[in-house]
Amino acid sequence: MHHVSNSLPDHLPGIQVAFALKQCLGKQDLLITLLNKFWEDYKDASNRLESGDLESHAIEKLLHDLQGAGINLGLNDLGKTCQVLRDSLKSSGSLTDEERGQFHMELEKVGSSIKTLDSTIQS
Repeated sequence: MHHVSNSLPDHLPGIQVAFALKQCLGKQDLLITLLNKFWEDYKDASNRLESGDLESHAIEKLLHDLQGAGINLGLNDLGKTCQVLRDSLKSSGSLTDEERGQFHMELEKVGSSIKTLDSTIQS
């Protein structure tokens, strides 16, 4: 696999690492810090979507924020999923179980890859 440096792969499931590293001006520590912050802020986003406590405008804001942060960090699949959910929310006012499941799957994939990157840097 081609590496952007001697320790990071170009891509992990859910993360375009090379793009994200470019966004961080090649600073691996900054990338890891931002990805860990992202995960800390949004790791419970599936639960927040499922809780039923949020009204549709709050869900839309959560998806919008997650999409923006994610796209800037190379989390393109998650960003696309957020856009699909936002569109669905606007047109129908709710999300299907399938849409929620897709979101959960994409979010967990990103979380797993962030942990992989973190352990790559630590070793």
